[in-house]
Amino acid sequence: FELAKGKRLIFVRDLEQATARALAGTESATNMVFSPNGAWIAFQAAFGGELNKVAVDGSAVVSISGIRGVGALGYPNGLAWIGETIVASFGARLYQIPAGGGTFKPLLAADSALASSNANLPVALQDGKTVLYTDPRLNVFAASMSDGSARPIALQASRILGAVDGVLVYVTDRGAVMAVRFDAASLKVLGTPE
Repeated sequence: FELAKGKRLIFVRDLEQATARALAGTESATNMVFSPNGAWIAFQAAFGGELNKVAVDGSAVVSISGIRGVGALGYPNGLAWIGETIVASFGARLYQIPAGGGTFKPLLAADSALASSNANLPVALQDGKTVLYTDPRLNVFAASMSDGSARPIALQASRILGAVDGVLVYVTDRGAVMAVRFDAASLKVLGTPE
């Protein structure tokens, strides 16, 4: 995003182009995340506003859902887009909603020991089945989209940035960006962070 004439907007740039273009209807956007195919960007419209998505080509802005009052606090602390579902952290809990619109529902099973953990900053794995998230104690967890279960990952991080080609990239509590080999199938850290 970028400020344009005092307004925060989402800008995109094709790799072949030298200049970026603003996407109309994205004023005051926060908590942005790309769809898995890169054709859409989901975002929160203004602080406490609706969850929307905008086509990267600028052709459409679509409302997904109102977000006031979700998770008691009503303001998301991160979004992840996995398959046809958007995952949001509200009030330190994870919720899911169809990317086409609908109602937010809790992601973690109510009987999960980790359902009430302070879930923040979700990140989708490429497997289309798993979301990683952190808690205030710097613990990392993996949540299953299929059954709502969660399990700890042997890693300390303030934020997960992503996992690509067997490497998990994250931020430490001191702000350092680190990388470690990661097996997404077994959800295990391999080796020593660098």
